[in-house]
Amino acid sequence: MYQIKALAELGDVSIRTLRHYDKIGLLRPASISEAGYRLYNQANLEQLQHILYFKAMGFALKEIGLILNDPHFDRNEALKSHREGLLLEQERLTEMISALDLSIQAHCQNREIKEKDMFKGISMKKIKEHQAKYEKEVKSRWGKTAAYEQSNKKTAQYGPEKWKTIQAEVNQIYQGMVESMSEEPGSKANQMGVAQLQAHFTAYYYDCTLEILAGLGQMYIIDERFKAFYDEIQDGFADHLSQAIAIFCEKV
Repeated sequence: MYQIKALAELGDVSIRTLRHYDKIGLLRPASISEAGYRLYNQANLEQLQHILYFKAMGFALKEIGLILNDPHFDRNEALKSHREGLLLEQERLTEMISALDLSIQAHCQNREIKEKDMFKGISMKKIKEHQAKYEKEVKSRWGKTAAYEQSNKKTAQYGPEKWKTIQAEVNQIYQGMVESMSEEPGSKANQMGVAQLQAHFTAYYYDCTLEILAGLGQMYIIDERFKAFYDEIQDGFADHLSQAIAIFCEKV
């Protein structure tokens, strides 16, 4: 476990910043000691890593909270994206260093440098495109809807232990439906699973109306990342879940 000072030093942020993150529900400590000290664990370290990377990419704290609190947030995919952004920055800096070396060499030899070589690495176009792609995705997936606001307000109150409970509950729902995959999506067991899933989303995130639930069911097979997420639980589960949701929404 880490006290707030140690975490601040590891992340090169101020203690005041970490206290603010706790206050707004972005990074809550794993526990509070008997003496009243904030204590952080490995999961907190990983969360802070994502927060700092997303901040570096230009995201507002509210948007970062929304991303990290998404029940389908994929840490590995996020890390890959962070790496992609850093590689783009590395490429830009390498070009800038090359341009400076050419300029130094030209100056020493008292000759002019080609115009196209003078400004290598100056452009931020690729990096901005990478950042814009993420921003566009956040807005397109969540937007400024009532569900967005409700989810943001609810999840801001959750600490690490609460998230463990939430994850364990949804995993149990998924496992129950996986065990029922031999049955038709419209079977009693599968329809009960969908009802539990809808109740889960409503309890912990937002009022999951039939319209929202139907949209989620379609997204689980249209969006390759969601499909991969569910098929990793069990091969073919994404299609099975999507069909079960569609039948549920038609019946109710």
